[in-house]
Amino acid sequence: MTGQQLTLPFLQHAGFTNPILVPQKEGLGITIPPDTFSVSDVEQYLGSNRRVHVIEVARQSEVPMKLGQFIRHFKNPKRTKVLNLLSLEISSTPLSSLVEAPYIARKLDWLNHVWPTDVGEDKTLTRPQVEKYCLLSTKDSYTDFHIDFGGSSVWYHLLWGDLHLAQTDEWLYEECRGNFIIGLGEKTFFLIKPTCANLSLYQRWTSSCTQSETFFGDQVDMCYKFTLKKGQTLLIPSGWIHAVLTPVDSLVFGGNFLHSLNIQLQLQVHEIEVSMKLAKKFLYPSFHKVNWFAARSLLGDLKRVNNSGKKVPLYLLSGLKALLLALKQWNQDKDDGVVVDVLASHLEGLGSLKVVDCFQWGANPYMRCFVESTIREYDFNPTFTLHHEKGCQKSNS
Repeated sequence: MTGQQLTLPFLQHAGFTNPILVPQKEGLGITIPPDTFSVSDVEQYLGSNRRVHVIEVARQSEVPMKLGQFIRHFKNPKRTKVLNLLSLEISSTPLSSLVEAPYIARKLDWLNHVWPTDVGEDKTLTRPQVEKYCLLSTKDSYTDFHIDFGGSSVWYHLLWGDLHLAQTDEWLYEECRGNFIIGLGEKTFFLIKPTCANLSLYQRWTSSCTQSETFFGDQVDMCYKFTLKKGQTLLIPSGWIHAVLTPVDSLVFGGNFLHSLNIQLQLQVHEIEVSMKLAKKFLYPSFHKVNWFAARSLLGDLKRVNNSGKKVPLYLLSGLKALLLALKQWNQDKDDGVVVDVLASHLEGLGSLKVVDCFQWGANPYMRCFVESTIREYDFNPTFTLHHEKGCQKSNS
């Protein structure tokens, strides 16, 4: 589809449950450097001494090094290892001014709408930096099957792939104004839908001692193969299990975002991550806090919709149900009590939510959710009568 067609009303109506390819950047509302932008330019903007963690593909293990060291490896025509740099977040760097996520990603992203802009000196409320990544992959890089942290959705824009020129049996890089010659370039994605069965198989596969020897795509009933080409943008929705093969050197800009269209799946992925006991650095930063702020924002939205007499979309009702149950559970968690205290002053009194009676379904065409504040009284009646689509049945998910 075109960038002009990819609008919020379209996704609210059709859903954001399948990957979306946008062949041209026109109309997408995306800002990226020109395709002459090189790895040398990345180094110039970020500095040679910046510490990074790269993936040594053969072992699928992290290797710490300085960015300048990685760039020298990237330029070396006679490499002995395949290295893949995927964790280079650039939001707080000079390079950030050259990159802007697609408009639809910015429009959906909870961080742009629910995260407080004025936190003073409260260092516990540092905005998560996950919105802008620069991904540098050398030829034959492979990222094994994974789900983006917190069930976040992701956008990828393939800026370029280098063209190798064969001469006297050696790979040569030719310089043009200090940049590598630009080829067509591509990345191959292996995509698996996040069904309950597939997510269960994924958990089993990640905990298997033979994980590195098993191609997970063979374990499921359907694995889609897709090739992203130079200049194209791919949006992957929440929870999709995917692997990525890079047949030529490439530079990609991308980012992650949480949103209201797939709340249930975001929370489900987070539960999977917790059950897998993933290290903190592999989790979406401040995931609980973002969801607390989202709850405050969504309750305000629901109040306005309720007062207008309009129908609340089913995706929002089911998402809110899952979110409120998660907040209740987190609030009972000893570790999350600290989070509640920190957020209280920023939640305008909403603070710790207590679910008194949540979501009555069945023949009743209405859903009631009673929410009360345990911090201090809020300035509106916390009892909502939420209209939803006629004939809605109780969800089994």
